[in-house]
Amino acid sequence: MGFQMISSQDILAQENNCVSAALHIQGNITSNQNVYIANTMQGNIVCKDTVFIAENAVVLGTIEAVNVVIWGKVQGNVQVQKIAALGNTAIVEGLLSAKQFILTPDAQLSQRPKLL
Repeated sequence: MGFQMISSQDILAQENNCVSAALHIQGNITSNQNVYIANTMQGNIVCKDTVFIAENAVVLGTIEAVNVVIWGKVQGNVQVQKIAALGNTAIVEGLLSAKQFILTPDAQLSQRPKLL
């Protein structure tokens, strides 16, 4: 699957591989497919595809993925093999590294992103 910068509302509409708004997860996630986070997750994510973080979602842990789309908050390092896209409501408190960045003007980063 190619990269898509989907909206936060589109993330919430996902049914497969989704930590929905009704769930709070404590533990690690490993996936070969896209992962959609719509609520609070405490743990690390390793994904061989794209991780999508919805606007009001919070991830307390590291993310390793091929691509990420972040509208919510991540407290931890984010290492991306290809594209890291951050929406206007994104907050990343940790090191963000990727080959390519799509950063909207209001995205907040605690550290300067690292180009791989």
